[in-house]
Amino acid sequence: MHFDAIAPAHAQWSSELRPGRTGLVITRGDAGRVVAPMRWGLPASAFPASGRKGVGRTTLWFRELWGRDRALFAPAHRCLVVLDCFALPEGASGKRTRCHYGLDDQPIFGWAGVWLRTQAGSGYAGFVGSVNAADGRCAPEPMLLGPHEYEAWFGDDISAAAEIVSRLDPLPGLYREYTDIPWGADRES
Repeated sequence: MHFDAIAPAHAQWSSELRPGRTGLVITRGDAGRVVAPMRWGLPASAFPASGRKGVGRTTLWFRELWGRDRALFAPAHRCLVVLDCFALPEGASGKRTRCHYGLDDQPIFGWAGVWLRTQAGSGYAGFVGSVNAADGRCAPEPMLLGPHEYEAWFGDDISAAAEIVSRLDPLPGLYREYTDIPWGADRES
C-alpha cells in the first residue's frame, strides 16, 4: 500500500474535505502506521499556550506550534492527511477563483499534520508553509510529503520532522489547474 499502513475494514469519510468533515488520516500506532477516519479540525483546548481563546484550528504554521505548543508536535501526534488534490483561491480579493493542485506522478499523497483525541472524538489539522512556487510567488500552501519523507515524519527525530514542515520548496511535480469557479461558490451554507 502507498502509505504502508493498516486500513480499517470499513470507514465512513468524505472524499471532499472541508473543515468539520471526516477525512482519512495515517497515524503512528503500536503495530505500525494505521489509517483512521477523523474530523478536520482541532478544538481551541488543544492550544493552551496560544492565547486565542475559543479558536479551533484546521491549519497550523510550524513556527506557531514549535514556539508555543511543542507537545502537539511529538511523534505520537504527527499524522499524514490522505489527499488526491487540493484547492486554493487564486486571483485578486473579491474576484478569486478555485485553483486545483495535485502531484503529476502520485494519485494520492500525504499532507503533514497533527492529530489529537478529545472528548468530542479525534481530529486533525494540517501544516501550511510559505512555499516558493515555480512562478516566483510565495503563498501559504499545504506542506505535502513525498513517500521518501514518511519514515522521517513518523520517526522520533524531532529535528528531521521539523525540517520537513519548515522547508521552502514544494514537492517536485506539483501542478496547478486554473478554473473559472468563484472561490466559495460551491460552499455549503
